[in-house]
Amino acid sequence: MRLPSLKKLLRNEKLGHFLRNDDGVTVIEFAMLGPLFGIGLLVTLETSLMLFTEYVIQTSVQEASRLVRTGQAQGREFTAGDFKGAICSIAKFAFKCDANLTVYMKTAPTFAALEAATPSYISITGGAFGTTNGVPNKPPYQCGQPGEAVALIATYDWRIATPWVMDGFANVVDSRTRRIVGFSMFKNEPFPAGGKSCK
Repeated sequence: MRLPSLKKLLRNEKLGHFLRNDDGVTVIEFAMLGPLFGIGLLVTLETSLMLFTEYVIQTSVQEASRLVRTGQAQGREFTAGDFKGAICSIAKFAFKCDANLTVYMKTAPTFAALEAATPSYISITGGAFGTTNGVPNKPPYQCGQPGEAVALIATYDWRIATPWVMDGFANVVDSRTRRIVGFSMFKNEPFPAGGKSCK
């Protein structure tokens, strides 16, 4: 049995009309490319928001560190909650400043000693400093005295919303969370101590 040639098939009116018809091509193309475009748009938006949040945290830490460097936090006897509130008052417009924000502040006589004692920001979280009687120890909060070196680190755990594609950005917990950070290392100015310090 011989197969009909392509010319004969194209001469067939119904088949030729079907092959030449381009109705619905746009719908088919969108069905193939639309989901990819949507995922790309979501990844771009989430990455932008995450980087913006990190920028806001860094700016907030730099601003709040002035309270320690100039002795204002010590003079007002800031608690850890007060200082976290100072960071959050600057950063609140960008993200919800809640339990996901951890503030770590430690002092040392010199920058070399401080650098040796400061952990990686990946390990700074509310539960990373052991427990006492089953209660997690809080991160250190030391404003320091005049002339001391201070390291201030604020970390925020960003829960990744775009599944699968953004999982490569995760760096802690269950591969769905990225810890972002704001950091400041400085030397306290020679302010009058007055016997007060942070609590």
